[in-house]
Amino acid sequence: MQKYRFQKHIIIQNIIIVVVVIVLLTTAAFGYICWNYIQSYQEQQEFQLSGINSQIDTTLGLADEIALQLAANQVVIESFKKVEKYEGSSNYFVNDTDLDYQLKQYMMSYMLKKNSIARICLFDDRQNFTFAGSMVDYGYLQKNCPDQEYFSEIAEYFSSGTDARMFRIDSKDPYVKDGSTVVSMIREIKDYDLLPSKRLGYVQVQIPIENFSKFCEGLGSEQEFLLFYDGGLMFSYNGEKDQNQICRSIERLRNNPFKNIFYSDVYMEEFDITLAVFSQNIRLLNSVITVFIWLALLVVCVISIIWMGQMKVIRKTTEPIVRLCDMVESLKADENLKEIPLIAEEGDELRTLNKAFDSVVRNLKLSMEKMMVSQVNEIRSQMLALQAQMNPHSIHNILTIISAMSDTDERKKIPEICGKLSDMIRYNTDYEDNY
Repeated sequence: MQKYRFQKHIIIQNIIIVVVVIVLLTTAAFGYICWNYIQSYQEQQEFQLSGINSQIDTTLGLADEIALQLAANQVVIESFKKVEKYEGSSNYFVNDTDLDYQLKQYMMSYMLKKNSIARICLFDDRQNFTFAGSMVDYGYLQKNCPDQEYFSEIAEYFSSGTDARMFRIDSKDPYVKDGSTVVSMIREIKDYDLLPSKRLGYVQVQIPIENFSKFCEGLGSEQEFLLFYDGGLMFSYNGEKDQNQICRSIERLRNNPFKNIFYSDVYMEEFDITLAVFSQNIRLLNSVITVFIWLALLVVCVISIIWMGQMKVIRKTTEPIVRLCDMVESLKADENLKEIPLIAEEGDELRTLNKAFDSVVRNLKLSMEKMMVSQVNEIRSQMLALQAQMNPHSIHNILTIISAMSDTDERKKIPEICGKLSDMIRYNTDYEDNY
């Protein structure tokens, strides 16, 4: 491992491939899980907002129903017929305590049934006023009260014929000094015995907006409920109440790249109010950080395991290559092999080894060719020496021996000797022709 770097290169490449695959798979899996979690959380928040919307709509519907029932109540209508004939300068209901008490009994019966109702008021255009519920300032029991414009706005609204009912949210309770925000449903009290019907007064059912808090109890600590009316923030539960801070929070939501802030809203067209829930999901952000930490630890563990395992595997699988490298380094051949490059002359040992073996093959081929030429020259020299022996004197001696043998008992060998002599002369003749 210390001698040949190609083994480290193989290990590093394998580790990089495995780590990249693990990171990609983990990122894809985590992204899919986060996407599902975000969708689930968004759906849950929208479901919670839908529940709040339903409860608020039911509460406002009940308030409107109470106002409508009182406005159609015959006792209330007859009482305001009496008030219509009154020409005094003071509040009629202050003077006629019996009638005031009777009307309060009717109003209180509705308030006991609906615990969300804080106050029910009965009044006319001339500011004859009575109520049941939480206390009001004494000035409103007198004519020419400090806020006469409030009664004028209600009268103008119904005079315009826009709607049979009036819904409004007042940032401060108009009947209490330094009062809190209240929601009102107002209906006309009419004398239907006349055609067209004549307006006698108004029924106003008031709900403190803080009562909407009980509808938001199912929200988490990180979720905030908002109620907007007439372009302004009227109610905030479990969060900031300053409208500028709310707007900045929503702006951060739009510019948030991590989508750990969720925003849902619904518009109640019937009442011209917008309900919204937005939350910063800290759990999602913590989950992302936790997953990245675990991913980093997983990558470190995987690299360590792969490094140890690959060291053993690579050592066994590259053992033949290592031996070849050692052989090339220790190779001491003849002069034709001196140009073989040694291992580790370049950064890539395998490429150098390939070049070395190419050079070995070329030099080996050259060496074999030289060896063959040397052997051919040796054989040729031997043949030349043999040819030198085939001179006329030698042939003369052989013929003399054959002649002598003809007179002896060995004359039977003469044909054999002549055949061998013929072969020798033929071979010598062929060799001279070829060479």
